[in-house]
Amino acid sequence: MKKSVIAVIPWFVVILALFWVYGPLYWLVRTSFMREGDALRYPPYFWPPRVTLENFKHAPEQLAAGIQLILGGMKNSLIVSSMNALICIGVGLLAAYSIVRFKTGGSRLSFWILSNQFLPPVAFIVPLYLVFKALGLYATHAGLVLAYLLGNIPFAVWILTGFLQEIPEELDEAAVVDGASISQVIWRIIFPLMIPAVAVVFVFTFVACWNEYLFAFLLSGPKWDTLAVVVPKLRWGNTLSYPQIATASFLSVIPGIVFATIFHRYLVRGLTFGAIK
Repeated sequence: MKKSVIAVIPWFVVILALFWVYGPLYWLVRTSFMREGDALRYPPYFWPPRVTLENFKHAPEQLAAGIQLILGGMKNSLIVSSMNALICIGVGLLAAYSIVRFKTGGSRLSFWILSNQFLPPVAFIVPLYLVFKALGLYATHAGLVLAYLLGNIPFAVWILTGFLQEIPEELDEAAVVDGASISQVIWRIIFPLMIPAVAVVFVFTFVACWNEYLFAFLLSGPKWDTLAVVVPKLRWGNTLSYPQIATASFLSVIPGIVFATIFHRYLVRGLTFGAIK
C-alpha cells in the first residue's frame, strides 16, 4: 500500500505542475471563445456554455483604435523581435567563438558578460531614454532593438559558449589546413553543428522581445507600440471587454507556441548542452 502511494506522488506533482503552467493559458483561451455575459458570470464557467467566434471577428472593430492598432502592434513586435533574435545569433556566435577558441578576455570576460544579466532592466531606462533622444533613436525600431540587445546578447553568448565547448577544436584545425578562413570555419563548419543552440537563442530572445513591456512602453512611442503595449490599451470607453482582451492576448501568444513547436527537438539538446553546462 505504501509503495503504491509513493508511486502516485510523482504523477500528482507532475499534474499539479502542468495545471500551474497551463491553467492560465487555458483560462485565456476559454475566455476568448465566450460571450461577454458568460465571461463575467460568478461563479465562472469552467467550459464555455456557448462557444462563439464573434470575438475574433468583431473585437478589433469595437476597440478604441480599431483594427490598425492590433495589426500595427503585431507588425512592430514581429520586426523588433526578429531583428533582435538574428542580431543576437550573429553577435553571440562570434563572441562565443572568440571566447572559447581564442580565450579572449579569459574567465573574467565571460563572467562580465554574464553579470549584465544581474542588473534589473529598469536601471537602464533613464540613461537609454536620454541617449536615444539625443541620437534620434527614440520611438524607432532600431532604438528598441538596441535596448533589447542589452539583455539578450549576454544570454546568447552564455548559451552558445557552453555548446561550443562541446565541439572538438580539431574540426577547426582541419578546416584551416584545407584552406578555410576563420569566417568560413565559423559559418560553414561550426554554425551547422550548433543549430540546437541557435534554435534556443532564437526562440528565447524572440519570445522575450515579443512579451517585453517596460522598454516597449517607454521607448517605442505611440506610433511604434508593440503588441505587448497595445493589448493593455484595448478599452471601449470606460469599460473593459474581457473576452476581446483575452482574444487579443491569445493571438499574442501564438508566435511563441509556433516557434517552440517547430524547434522543440532542438530546444532540449540546446538547453542541456548550453545552459546546464
